[in-house]
Amino acid sequence: MSRFLALVMSASLAGLGAHASADPPVNDACADALELEDGIHAFSTDDAETDGPDSSSCITFGSQQTWNDIWYRYTAPIDGILLISTCGTVDFDSRIAVYTGTCGDLQEHACNDDGAGCHGYSSYLLAHCVAGVEYLVRIGGYAEGATGSGTFGVKSVEPCVTTCLEGSDVEDEPCGGDTNSGCPDGSLQLLQSGVPMCGTWHVTGNFRDTDYYTIQVAEPGGLLQADLYSNDNVTGYIYLAKDSCPSHVLMYSYGGCPTPLRSSWLEPGSYRIIVAPGFEAQVACDDPMGANGYVLQVDVSDGGITVPGNDLCENAAVVSNGSWDFNTLLAETDGPDESPAECGAYSDGIGSDIWFSYTASCEGLVTASLCESADFDTRLEIWEGGCDGVLLACNDDGDDCSGYTSRVEFQGQCGVEYLVRVAGYDGAAGTGTLHLDCEGTCDCNGNGTSDQDELDLGSSTDCDLNGIPDECDLAGAGEAGDCDGDGVFDACQIMHGEADDIDADGILDVCQCELHPQACCPADIDGDGKVTGADLSLVLGAWGTSEESADLDSDGLVGGADLALVLGAWGDC
Repeated sequence: MSRFLALVMSASLAGLGAHASADPPVNDACADALELEDGIHAFSTDDAETDGPDSSSCITFGSQQTWNDIWYRYTAPIDGILLISTCGTVDFDSRIAVYTGTCGDLQEHACNDDGAGCHGYSSYLLAHCVAGVEYLVRIGGYAEGATGSGTFGVKSVEPCVTTCLEGSDVEDEPCGGDTNSGCPDGSLQLLQSGVPMCGTWHVTGNFRDTDYYTIQVAEPGGLLQADLYSNDNVTGYIYLAKDSCPSHVLMYSYGGCPTPLRSSWLEPGSYRIIVAPGFEAQVACDDPMGANGYVLQVDVSDGGITVPGNDLCENAAVVSNGSWDFNTLLAETDGPDESPAECGAYSDGIGSDIWFSYTASCEGLVTASLCESADFDTRLEIWEGGCDGVLLACNDDGDDCSGYTSRVEFQGQCGVEYLVRVAGYDGAAGTGTLHLDCEGTCDCNGNGTSDQDELDLGSSTDCDLNGIPDECDLAGAGEAGDCDGDGVFDACQIMHGEADDIDADGILDVCQCELHPQACCPADIDGDGKVTGADLSLVLGAWGTSEESADLDSDGLVGGADLALVLGAWGDC
């Protein structure tokens, strides 16, 4: 249904033009109804008269008539749901009615005045249909003289299934009752995650039955997914709210079958799920087509969320200019839990932080931005001098940034590391993308070509992704950056798995013989601190195999080369 509605709403009104003639439409009278098939159709009610019944079940501000009407005949191709829509595709306040019978003896089957979510008071009608039955479709205006033009769509679709399956829970409140009515005195029935709830509702005049439920979100929090299955003749509404009175709605959804609702991350606690039918149709408790029934399915899960790897400042993720996706859900707060007054005017609370390590690739203005790229109320800080350094810049709500997202600008210096702290206002958490950009250039090796150009052209590498050519990193770090003296930056070897750093201290194991003797003396297969006959026996015992511990040259085969390495290293390591 959603694809069909989107197709209808995208139909262009261009080229339809206005009717300059005073002649009424050819299908102005019921007797002159035009044959109608599934699809999108252009029409105009300009100069149309009114010849249909003067009352209907659609009552808006006392008006029951469908004025200045035109007519169509539609034969349903299947047993299902008939959709007829002018939603957003007409230039007047429309009404749609459908009848069975003949022009002299019309029985109203369904009608709609204002469709849910349809701007300009346009219409969206849903009704059951039976294969082979001819229906008379009437399109007109809400008030006399309300005429215009546009397009409408018609289609028959398979019905939405709302069967109450075995194992489902059942709403305690009987249809027509008022025990599940929320604030202030109603009792709220508890939903079980993953267990469907079968309920009933009704619409009488201007009253619609609204049902309230509670759902628990366990520690440490979670994502909520709800689907409301309702009869196609009823527009279902579903709300997520805090468990309080009056109800504080967090988000809502309506229309479609099922009507979906997908939450962002929720803190542990109790929440309300509220469902209700729309006012588009009157629904009785004994509705023969089952329009008074619904099924509510709610699932709460952790969504596969884990603690971010850069939750702690000491584990800051290395980033450079560009865009970096992140997730602060389940993040703890290891930075200060208060932000200076100049960072935000409403509160100094900051928490649920993660960290990034950014080395400036320019001598100039650096922009760190979450502006309109995060789904929660963010805070952003820039630190210099490491985890125990000083706060350099900060922001709560960036200028022209919607959703209370943040943006910071600061003067960067080539080769200087800055820590970017991404956090939430008063500990809010969610997902987003951090954007980093630097105006200006650096030339760390003084060859007259900017570092960024060298990296873009591939004439230099940046294996640790800090925006600085590896040769400059290596030159700046000296022996500390290349402890084994092989001319390759140690950080790159560790990052790409080319050398071991079992204790993750940033130093190659081969440079810490006292801690990792096996790394310094690979021929010492048994790890006793010396190469002896025992190690020779292990090589000979694995001869001709791919045994990893004895394959000292890592060529995939234990052989003469490995034997030579053992003999060459004979003695103490």
